[in-house]
Amino acid sequence: MNRIRIIFVLFTFVLALLSLSPEMAFAQESKPGETDEFSPDGQNQEEWLALWTRIQKIRMEQMQSDLRINQDVMNKLAPKLNEIDEKKRAIGKERLVVLRHIKQLSKDAASEPRLKEALSRIEENNADLERLKEHTRLIIKEYLTVKQQADYILFQRKFKEDLRDLIQQQRKMR
Repeated sequence: MNRIRIIFVLFTFVLALLSLSPEMAFAQESKPGETDEFSPDGQNQEEWLALWTRIQKIRMEQMQSDLRINQDVMNKLAPKLNEIDEKKRAIGKERLVVLRHIKQLSKDAASEPRLKEALSRIEENNADLERLKEHTRLIIKEYLTVKQQADYILFQRKFKEDLRDLIQQQRKMR
């Protein structure tokens, strides 16, 4: 529970630092040339990257502790999971850009071929995410015992729920 409080403090600090409401921090309208989250031309990329890196570190430490993963296995597993998370984040950024594009095309009553192209990109995006999920399952199966695999699934769900709850609490406080 202490790590959850650390995450809460980090979110509070970053949101205060950036002087953004939680809604703005997670759902800003992008300007031409910007992407969501952080990018070379996006605002506050260093702060968000630092926050995300800290959350990932906490997640890995808590996972190692909760699943009782020895250090040798963790040294092999963590970089692979971090690499997958980076790929998921990149796919998520692309997805947001495409969704905003679809929204604009829909407002502009765009031609059907342009909408089909955008929808095709979303389908490719979904397929990429599914491939990453399968890759994650294979990595987990390779490095963890059957008991740890089951615990990993439960851990991931609980960590995401806790993180979502912290974000919702933060929104209510503003």
